[in-house]
Amino acid sequence: MSAIGSWLARAIAALGGPQTAGVVLVAGLVMGGLGGAAITLNAQHGGSSAAGTVNVYPCPNQGPSLQTIANGQQLLVTGRLADDSWVRIHLPTPGRTEGWVEAGPLTVNGSIDSLPVATCAAEAGAPAPAVLPAESFTAIVNATPSPGPTLGSSPSPSPPPPPSAAPSPTPNAGPALASLAASSSTISYDQGAYCTTAVKSATISVLASDTAGVASVALLWREPGAASYVQTAMARTSGTAASGTWQATLNSSANGITQAGTLAYYAVATDSGGATSRIPSSGARTITVAVCANKGPTISAASSSSGSSLSWDPLGVASCQTATNITAAVSDVDGVKAVTLFFRRPGDSAWASKPMDNATVPGKWYANLDTLGDKITIPTPPTGSLAWYIKAVDSKNVASQTRTSSITIRRCDSPAVVFVNAVGTSYTFCPQPPSNTTSVDLRWTFSIADPDTISSATLTFKIVNGANPAHTYAQTVSVKVAGQRFSVGSAALDGNTFYGSNLVTWTITTTDQYGGTSSVSSKGTVMIQVC
Repeated sequence: MSAIGSWLARAIAALGGPQTAGVVLVAGLVMGGLGGAAITLNAQHGGSSAAGTVNVYPCPNQGPSLQTIANGQQLLVTGRLADDSWVRIHLPTPGRTEGWVEAGPLTVNGSIDSLPVATCAAEAGAPAPAVLPAESFTAIVNATPSPGPTLGSSPSPSPPPPPSAAPSPTPNAGPALASLAASSSTISYDQGAYCTTAVKSATISVLASDTAGVASVALLWREPGAASYVQTAMARTSGTAASGTWQATLNSSANGITQAGTLAYYAVATDSGGATSRIPSSGARTITVAVCANKGPTISAASSSSGSSLSWDPLGVASCQTATNITAAVSDVDGVKAVTLFFRRPGDSAWASKPMDNATVPGKWYANLDTLGDKITIPTPPTGSLAWYIKAVDSKNVASQTRTSSITIRRCDSPAVVFVNAVGTSYTFCPQPPSNTTSVDLRWTFSIADPDTISSATLTFKIVNGANPAHTYAQTVSVKVAGQRFSVGSAALDGNTFYGSNLVTWTITTTDQYGGTSSVSSKGTVMIQVC
């Protein structure tokens, strides 16, 4: 007998033998008269790690598995879930008293309803032995004692202290300096009026203090590209000579700082005794210098009056927008010399151009594009794409341009004329035994008058029974058109459901080869009768 089997035999005896309920058997063993449920492991239902075994878990649907029960071992069952999907067993393992087994893989040969309904609270494992902290020791080193005086001898007298030297005078270190900083990390030089809002000046400040008084502070700076430093006197803007703030301002135009790069600077202060100090003590602080370049005219508010679409009218229908006005606001401090519209027709690789003027539209530069006059066609139907941008040049021949925009070109079509040749209006059906139902099918036949080829058609319809409006049927049918005639039929309708008068509404929509669409809608009554 296995270890679990031997333990279960002792547990059964301890619980009172056959009169104790709650013992079930696994894998085909017969329980006898214990009053519980006999359970057989069914390996075909899964739920175990290997065929013919049962996994034991700490709680239902919680892992990992505590252990595996082999085929034929006995289990002492102490409870069940309310839906009988899991049963609780006594588990004789260190640190635990119970486990759970899934009932799904087991075949119940008796009843387990006598078992109490139980819930699960996961047990903690056996506590690990406490680990005591290791003792720490402090090493004590015994120092060798100094030899004492020899018995009967007199102690040696201590030598007298040396005479104190006269204090030397403290040298004058110069003023104390701190907080050297510029009001802007970047200044710009504007050679025209190309960056009117950019920062052009930087004020440099430093805190200087000296008990004897600060006589002067100088700013030394080197512009980008220069080999040597230039000295500029700083003025005290607050405080006193003993402690105050000193400032100097550098302006890109006034100080001739015209090259882009890095400006270096430091400060030197002198006190009333002639001593000096420097901040920083070595090296220098820096300011970035930018040059505002002429980037050409500013172009804004560029737009197309037709938006992003335009029509090509090869048939002269004249019912579509075939022209657009391209406008933009252009400005430059040096003056605008010329503005040009560039456009590329659908299918072309080269750009065409036309000049823009500033007289047709007040305050704007203007040019017109017309699909007929500018030969804008659609080489690949149903649509094409027209690209355009604006380029402007100032009086110094510096140019700028907008990003490229696009306009979709569509063919302008006259609406197709749709004719309804036939649609069924009355149907009669005769139920045949043993069936009491039959079906009817509505069918439309259309012809179209359109100078272009119709590529597709769509029929949308809805049928509502007059006697019972809750009986409805709706469908959308799409068909390919061969020539200019086509037929569309509905799905089969239940004659009994739609018996009597029915209201039918429908819409037919056609699309030609260029994407032009046309629609026609109608409604009518269809009678479905009994013969």
